[in-house]
Amino acid sequence: MGENYCMKECIKCYIPLTIERKLKAYSENQNHIERHEILWHEWNHNKRWLTQVQELILPSFPSYSRHDASHSEAILHNIEMLLGEENIDQLSATDCFALLHTVYIHDIGMCITYADREAILNNKKFHEYLKNLSEDSNSDLSVYAQILLQECFNANGPDEHKLQYILKSKLKIYYAVTYLLAEFRRKEHGSISENRLIDMVENPQKLGIGFSTIDIPSRIFYVIGSCAATHTKWGFDEVLKLKQEDSGFAIDYIHPRFIAVLLQLGDALDMDNNRFHPLTEEFLGKMPKESAAHWKKHKAIRRLRITNEKISISADCKNQDELRLVRMECDTIQDILKNATFYWSVIKPKESKACLPTIDQINLLLNGNSISPDLVEAQFEIAQEKAFELLIGNNIYTDQHFVFLRELLQNAVDATKIQYYREYKRKCLGEKYVELGQKNKQSKEISEEVSPLAISNKVSPLDYPIVIELMIKKKIQNGNGDEIFENVTENIENSKEKNQECEYGVLVKIRDCGTGINKEDIKQISNVGTSYEVKKEEIENMPKWLQPTGTFGIGLQSVFLATKVLKAYTHSMESEPLDITFYPRQEGNRGYINVMPRKTDNSSDPFGSCFELFVPHNKKKLHKDNPETWDGEDPFKERYEESRNIRHSKELLKQMALYLGEIVGEPLFP
Repeated sequence: MGENYCMKECIKCYIPLTIERKLKAYSENQNHIERHEILWHEWNHNKRWLTQVQELILPSFPSYSRHDASHSEAILHNIEMLLGEENIDQLSATDCFALLHTVYIHDIGMCITYADREAILNNKKFHEYLKNLSEDSNSDLSVYAQILLQECFNANGPDEHKLQYILKSKLKIYYAVTYLLAEFRRKEHGSISENRLIDMVENPQKLGIGFSTIDIPSRIFYVIGSCAATHTKWGFDEVLKLKQEDSGFAIDYIHPRFIAVLLQLGDALDMDNNRFHPLTEEFLGKMPKESAAHWKKHKAIRRLRITNEKISISADCKNQDELRLVRMECDTIQDILKNATFYWSVIKPKESKACLPTIDQINLLLNGNSISPDLVEAQFEIAQEKAFELLIGNNIYTDQHFVFLRELLQNAVDATKIQYYREYKRKCLGEKYVELGQKNKQSKEISEEVSPLAISNKVSPLDYPIVIELMIKKKIQNGNGDEIFENVTENIENSKEKNQECEYGVLVKIRDCGTGINKEDIKQISNVGTSYEVKKEEIENMPKWLQPTGTFGIGLQSVFLATKVLKAYTHSMESEPLDITFYPRQEGNRGYINVMPRKTDNSSDPFGSCFELFVPHNKKKLHKDNPETWDGEDPFKERYEESRNIRHSKELLKQMALYLGEIVGEPLFP
């Protein structure tokens, strides 16, 4: 099987066996029964209908990768590569029928109809989703939620300017509705696909002859719907809720768990370069940031090899957002394989010899530079919600609004204390100076006798400053999708800012001349709260008054209450300079740490770290909570609304400055 002849050139051609051709072979076998023919003909009929339904997904998800028939074909191709011809040949006719339908049905829930739009817009869960999203600076969609929730538009000037302003605002609303409905539906579209299939089965009169279930038991389609629904339900236990085996239609069996796992793997592996429509960007004008990153993620793929033994993936990403997304998808594939392999004996068909492949190689590059596998896989192991509970729910801090400033400053102080004492020991011990952290009688004697004055006589504290910068900036994206910060122009009327899409806020930088962060520290930071374990003995040998008081970990999580991304430019004496980007956890995934060696002139590059984050203007406190930072500007003043973002940014900066002034005076920060 699998051999055909190309009559035009009279040469023998080899065509691999596919799931669809296997189902057809059942119907053509000389020993086939009528039910084999029914399965084959019903599939061909339904395939045409489902392909037409898939064509309606693009208008609902214009900024997403293609979820039309090409997506289904790619998933089937991946499944066939995972199984191999020998295992495809062992599939039952009902499994073939169910697999084909499951793959083509799993995304039909992404087709948002007129009735769906009305239902979503009236859904209280959607209203709550908008409210939460508008307050969440960690989401790129927050600006669209704010547009929808905005009560009115301020239109000043001549009538033609008003009309132009209103129409432009309505266009923004159009995109806001489109993107937000898509994002809201995306998270649940697997279950919607299942419900839509059930509706087609139970109410065939709605579709005329569109979708056919003639002579095939409805329970087969209920199983197909359940399998399709698992691909958007977090947790492998959803797969295990399905049955391992049930009676099929053609004197055979159907295997729901097996079908669900193959769908998940085939879907996750659809990461090749051709997944976006070539005219997507031209059609949209400007893609949402997350969609643009996903597009570039697909473009970054350099190797994708799938066999029934091994999977190899290689990507060369242009920026860290792409690297993070590729890494998240690789993690998803690894998690599916790990869970499915553990339960494989109760997933696969009982008589099947099929095995799952292993991950042979994941090679991720950033602009051609290879990243250490340990660093590529660095993640936050603690749940962010737990960290927030520790920080806020248990009232660790009396003032929680700008707690991230306290945490970053605390980290800078602790790193500076350690490095300050290291330099003192080096000068005291000279050539006898031992490796850091090693217990030593001489170093113990030094720590017992030392006083602040004694240390300052050897090492000036003025050589270890901590610098805090607060700057009002606007954040925009350049042509490559990278975020850049520009100074704010006071006179909006005479600047480009009036028509420029940007975000206003305060750029915070905290620099120190401390220990810096090396690659080993990054591995420790991945296990939040343990970053100083390696230095424990070293810290115990320091004078009590100089010992660090905190750990870099849970405090790091507090940053993501205020911003989307935390960046660090760091140089440790034990390693090369590094650019580090911290991302918070999203949608059930753990937070990520992206690391990139930084090219710099070592002669001028200082040791230590500089942490940088951008805090949006909407993170400021209310006037009533901080009246001293309000400028008291007349709300009826001309163009009052147009300057809102800049005024709020100024207010935010003042509030941060007051907060820092209060905490620097504590004993925590001598």
